[in-house]
Formats: sequence, structure tokens, C-alpha cells
Amino acid sequence: MEKQKYYRFGLDIGIGSVGWAVLECNENGENIELVKAGVRIFNVAETEKNESLAAARRIARSARRRNRRHKFRLERARQLIVSTGILTQVELDELYSIHTKKENIYEIRYNALEHKLTNAQFAKLLIHYLQRRGYNCKGRDQYKIDKLKEELQDCNNTTAKSQTDEQKSLRGIASNSKIVESKKYRTVGEMIYKDDKFVLSDVSVKDKKIFKARNSPNDYKFVMLREWIVDEIRCVFECQKKLNNGFATDEICQDYLKIFEGQRDYAQGPGGDSLYGVSGYNKRVSEYNKKVLQSDKPKISVLWDKRVGKCTFELDQDRAERSSYSFEKFRLYQDLNHIKILNMTDGTVKPLNQEQWDKLYEMAHTKVEFKYKDIRKKLNLNDEQKFSNLDYKDKKKKGDTTKPKDPEMTKFKGLPCYHKIASALKNSGKNMDDFKEFLDPIARILTKFKDSDDKLVEQELQKLVDSEQELKKLVEGSEIVLQLAQID
Repeated sequence: MEKQKYYRFGLDIGIGSVGWAVLECNENGENIELVKAGVRIFNVAETEKNESLAAARRIARSARRRNRRHKFRLERARQLIVSTGILTQVELDELYSIHTKKENIYEIRYNALEHKLTNAQFAKLLIHYLQRRGYNCKGRDQYKIDKLKEELQDCNNTTAKSQTDEQKSLRGIASNSKIVESKKYRTVGEMIYKDDKFVLSDVSVKDKKIFKARNSPNDYKFVMLREWIVDEIRCVFECQKKLNNGFATDEICQDYLKIFEGQRDYAQGPGGDSLYGVSGYNKRVSEYNKKVLQSDKPKISVLWDKRVGKCTFELDQDRAERSSYSFEKFRLYQDLNHIKILNMTDGTVKPLNQEQWDKLYEMAHTKVEFKYKDIRKKLNLNDEQKFSNLDYKDKKKKGDTTKPKDPEMTKFKGLPCYHKIASALKNSGKNMDDFKEFLDPIARILTKFKDSDDKLVEQELQKLVDSEQELKKLVEGSEIVLQLAQID
């Protein structure tokens, strides 16, 4: 009878290939020989720019939603104009007619502070504000803006092409905030109308100013914060009220600001019966639970609940957040175990001993950022000792005279999110060691509501505090919730 053979299969699955190998082994699982190995290569599911194939559809879908919501806000503003009697429906329909006299809306914004507006001008102004609502800045953005303000030497806002649209926008806001903070102008509208920064210098029109009211690819000088526009709206209503404009009432101002500031929370998704939104998804779940006996499919509070996967090993548990302390500590253990010291003299490769491992573990908890060069210094390695996981080969091309990059300048991942939370706790005069058992739930909230308004993040953190008596004692009388809510 032929002896039974045992085989082991190995797969290395990547985004553009699958490597495979078949090993023959004995009954104890020990390898005998390599039977066969190979690789299957296929096209990566990405565009030429390394973007997901779904990115184009997602961007188009987001644009459709933005346009739909923008139109809905304008429609609500028109209904407010008619219902309050500012204009009749006929007058509103003729407001932008070719037979109507054309007026500079930025001049109207400026004049609204000094002169009583006509009903038509007032209606145009209310519609105009909705066309340019400004950048909705979260507390997490404010830190970036403050940092950029320090870097800016002047108000010239020409930006590098390599920056993202968000970075260009924040840079533009940082530049404009310097003018706003100078208190030279009462409102953003007055600043745009009077400051030379926003006037086209290369256009000459007699007795008229031509405003550059839109951003261009490398010029984001026209980005304003939404809160500045809100302050202007309140100021205009107050000025018009003093000038006896009968429609500049507190009631109309509040109703208008509800429309202006209204923005669906990202974590809730689209409204109505859309399956992509929380309300639509929960409605389908209710219908499914009614149809299927013994079904108890859970509802969700935010989109994140639907998208997070389950752990591979503990099937009833959600996957850990990348920012959670548990995951970062696991990754730190893994990275430290992968560090091996190669002795160039005798060719031996050794893992870190316990003393070295403990030193780097402590270093990761005390230093926000460090490189392999810092690790070398910490472990007191000599020149003949190298890191086996770094590539020391000189990859310079012929004729390249630039200095080769030192591989030991590579950053070690460490515990970035741990240090962000530690910084917030330190700012509130708290000790990190007291909060270690609460780091995972804090990270979960910050991940779950990362695209939400700061106030919502504060509410969720406050719920966590109220539900944990020990945590409640730790944060009592401090601004720790506010500090944590601003972590990016």
C-alpha cells in the first residue's frame, strides 16, 4: 500500500498578484520539500492615478447630493422671502429677469451696513449668502489654521500644486483671518469690497471695482469661514433694523440662519428612504425583522455601525479601531518583534533581547515621533550593526550627484493616536496613566464621529463620561471633553 502523503498550501495574496506554493510534509507537519510554486498576476483594481475604481462614482454621487441640498436650501429661502412678505411670488420670479437693473452684490453687502436696502436688494442678499456659505471649520481644523497663520509671512496666498484642496482652503482662511483679526472691517462683505486683495489689479474699469469672487487652482484667497458669514448676516440684520427696515426682525433672522447653517451630519448619511443613510437603512431593517421570523437584525445610530467589520477570530466582536490603544500596542509589539540586528562582521542576525525591547517600548510611550537613527542611539549600537528590516543598498542612478538618503531616517510608527490623547489630557492637567482603561472607548468615539460636528463629538464623549462613574470622577471640573473633541 502506497504511503499517505501530506501537503501544505501557502498563499500570498496581494492587490495585483497571488503567490502560491505547495510543500510536501511528514505526518508531524514538518516540511520535506517544495513540490511546486508560482504566481498569478492580474490587473490592479485601480486607475492609472492609483485611485479606487469606485472613486469616480463616489465623487459624482457626492456632487449630486451637494447640488440637490444646495437647491433645496435656495428653495426654502425663496419660500421664506415670499411667506414673510419681503417680495411677492411674481416679484421673486422677476428678481433676476433680463429687464431688471443689474447691481453689484458686493456693493449691496457693503451698503447694507450704512443704507436701508430695498426689498429686492434685501432678497438678493439673502439668496446670495446661500451661494457662498463659506468653509465649515471644525475645532480640529482651527489648530491647522493657527499653525498656518504662523507660517504665513504675508497675505499672498499662492499655494503649491502638490497641496490638496483642503490644505489650500485652510491656507487661504489663515491668510484672510489675519485681515479679519485686524478689526479694520466690520464684516467679511466690507473686507471684500474695500480691501485691495480681492480686487483684480489687471482690470481697469472707470469708477468701478471688479472683484475676484472665485478661487482658481493655485489661488484660494476667496475662502472664508462660515462663522464669519454668520456674523455678517447678524450684523446686516442689526444694521437694517436700526435703519427701520421692517423685514430685519429677529424672527426672520433666526429662520434664515436655520436654513443657512443647516447641514446634514456626515455620520447620518443622506435622508429619506435612501439605503445609504441611517434613517433609510433602519427602516429596511424594521421591515426585514417583521418579515423574517426570529430575526433581530440590529439598527444603527451612525453609518459607521454599518460599515465596521467583525473580528476574524472573535466573530461576535467588532474590529478594533486603528486609533485605539489596543491596536496601536499590538502593532508596536509586532514592529518591535520584527526588528532584528544584523552584525556585518560575522553575518549573524539576532532579535532584540528583553532589555532592548523594554527600552524601545518605553521610548514609544514617551516620544511622539522617532526614527531608526534614534533607536540606534538608544540601543547604543556600533557601526557594524545594522537593522535587517531596512534596505541599505545605494539606489542612486548614474549621474545622480545628490546625497543618498539614509535608510535609518525612516520613521518608526510608534503610538501616534496615544500621544494625541495624551497631549489633550496634559492640556487639561490630567495624568495619562489614570485614563488607560478608557482609551479604547475614547478612540472609538473619535473614529466613529470623526467627520461630525465638534458638538456631537462632545455629546458622545459626555455620554461615555456619564456612563462610567470612575471616568466621571477623573474629568469632573475640567475641560477634558472639549480638548478630546478637537483631536484630529
